[in-house]
Amino acid sequence: MRSKTLLAAVVAAAISYAGTGLASANIISITPSKDNTLYEYDPADGDTSNALGFHLFAGKTAMGELRRGVLAFDIAGSIPAGSTITGVTLSMNMSRTPISVAYPVELHKLLADWGEGTSQAPGEEGDGAPATPNDATWRHRFFDTIFWAAQGGDFSPYRSLLATGAILFRRGDFKLKAGALDDKTRCLVGSQAEALFQGQSAAETRLPLRQTFPAGGYYILGCDFETDREIRLIADAGL
Repeated sequence: MRSKTLLAAVVAAAISYAGTGLASANIISITPSKDNTLYEYDPADGDTSNALGFHLFAGKTAMGELRRGVLAFDIAGSIPAGSTITGVTLSMNMSRTPISVAYPVELHKLLADWGEGTSQAPGEEGDGAPATPNDATWRHRFFDTIFWAAQGGDFSPYRSLLATGAILFRRGDFKLKAGALDDKTRCLVGSQAEALFQGQSAAETRLPLRQTFPAGGYYILGCDFETDREIRLIADAGL
């Protein structure tokens, strides 16, 4: 395990274990099994990555280019069989930032696997290095043969909101759109998250029909309906 993963992120999982017949509680710290940075694609630079570098990047550069750090953890290989995970925390170290005010950073579950090749960015690593086979890049899950469904990584920015909303507001339609309970909601709600989520009935839930209003003015068009990338808008224009 490289030193960057030891400094970059640690997942601490609180578990209860009864495999020996005697219940016990422990906290296990797990470092990433792989990590990389997705550098926004620029045709002039080509596909870049940083599999073996020391740093992860997330946010926007002074040039307006996006960066997204990706991490994976081998949970099954680190926790004894038969354990129950009762809580999880993610700790990360921010070693450098150009701003002095708070900046939000979001955590999303990736919907597809990705790779870590042998690329290593020079200097401060902010621009990455030419991608090598099996590297994750802005466009690729595994360079240069397997692509993300959407550039920048496959994730649903709304799944966690919908899953949490299904629990808090007892909404079966939110559960239907979320599809499954995500890790962020488990962290927010706690050990009862799974039971509360599954307790919402979505079997007979039907989403409202999309409607048009001839005298309403303008259309807002979308795509990818009934997928993780769908966006549903509700507008209140007043009287």
